[in-house]
Amino acid sequence: MEVPQEGTSATRDHPGGTAPQKKLHFPPINIDNVKNQAALLQHLQTITQQKLETKLIGTKFRIYPKTPYAYHQIRRYIEQNSLESHTYMLPQDKMLRAVIRGLPIDMSPTQIIADLETQGFHVKECHNMQSRKTGQPMPLFMLSMESTEAHKKIFKAVTSIGYVKCKVEALRKKDRSNPTLVSWNANGIRTRVEEFREFISEWNPDIINLQETHLQPCHHLAFPNYNIYRTDRTFRGGGTAILIKRSIPHHEIIINNQSFETAIKIERTNMQPITVISAYRSPRKPIFVHDLHHLFKNQDYVLVAGDLNAKHASWSPIAQQNVAGHTIRRFCDSIGYTLNAPLEPTHFHKNLRNTVIST
Repeated sequence: MEVPQEGTSATRDHPGGTAPQKKLHFPPINIDNVKNQAALLQHLQTITQQKLETKLIGTKFRIYPKTPYAYHQIRRYIEQNSLESHTYMLPQDKMLRAVIRGLPIDMSPTQIIADLETQGFHVKECHNMQSRKTGQPMPLFMLSMESTEAHKKIFKAVTSIGYVKCKVEALRKKDRSNPTLVSWNANGIRTRVEEFREFISEWNPDIINLQETHLQPCHHLAFPNYNIYRTDRTFRGGGTAILIKRSIPHHEIIINNQSFETAIKIERTNMQPITVISAYRSPRKPIFVHDLHHLFKNQDYVLVAGDLNAKHASWSPIAQQNVAGHTIRRFCDSIGYTLNAPLEPTHFHKNLRNTVIST
């Protein structure tokens, strides 16, 4: 009988052997601004009753839990002590979402939850969906419940609620015919590469605009399945980049402007191309109207996303206004361009009020 060597499996080549179990991975938990990492780690190992792997990335203290119990214990400790943190949900914690069609728009969500409870479905949340274009309620209701085998039967089992016939459908995935774009002020991408890779893996965006990359020509940066276009600095700070999936037809274009630097043009079948620009303006530099006119001149579709350090009440009512914000607001209003900004804060402070990042 041949004895397997250390590090090998005795059943790997045996036809009747049991296949090795797939190793489970749990999302890491990032805690910001930890003053005493050693003491925190010791305490977390005590409450989780296991040895934890950690990594210090810049100001972030990253913890790698090995079990769901450890994951939830660490999350509970963070919430109880109001620590700044970021992580992703465990797959088993993700909610099952469904959409009900056919009910009157004025039906009470409380009534819907109560009726479904009598049918054996324990709904945690129900709300009326609204049209993104008009803001008006639609005859659609979103349900959230624990993702169990019993709850997955709701799509066939429920045909009426409150004596009203209806249909329950799975929440449809987003339309991927139009590319998705995200913009991020990285404030030094080299110290956040791992965090950025996790974000790409989780959200899979088509296009990513980066600002304040702090990259110089000698720095290497690459991500699988993406082409990257960079405008680097020969001095400290600044810098922009655009990542775009290689499957999307496009080419780089040159823009001679210090605020609107990195740009690509996306080709579309039987449609006008779209110019995408990653923008960054230092707070110390002015922004000129003639630069904005030149940027949009002779182009049908232009999308500018980034950080121009421009503040205006229409997108950041809490922050103090500045000249750049008024310049951009007046330009968009005079030409008729759309200016989109998040409806919720994007910059979270520990001791100050949360704000929408400068557009």
